[in-house]
Amino acid sequence: MALLARHFAEELGNTFAQAAQSEAAVEELWVSTQRDGVHLWLVTAPIDMATERRLHRLTGLLYDQFQSADFQLHVLNPRHHGGDARRALPSQAEQIPLHSR
Repeated sequence: MALLARHFAEELGNTFAQAAQSEAAVEELWVSTQRDGVHLWLVTAPIDMATERRLHRLTGLLYDQFQSADFQLHVLNPRHHGGDARRALPSQAEQIPLHSR
């Protein structure tokens, strides 16, 4: 990731991590940058659609705090990835800690 894009992606990821850390189904958060913006990759335990929608609603905080942010959240539910959601992670994605240090 380019330095500026990397810094912004990490800032977005850290903010989202704070919002998502109390969600029991959330296992990992990863971030990557591409031409179309920042991509957040949320790896979960197997979840239903209601939980998936609730996780997507957490992005409201990002829209409030980063009003011109160009990002996408991808909820990686193992139910849709043959049991291994991590296979969908791009090779350049970097993990964001979910719990504060």
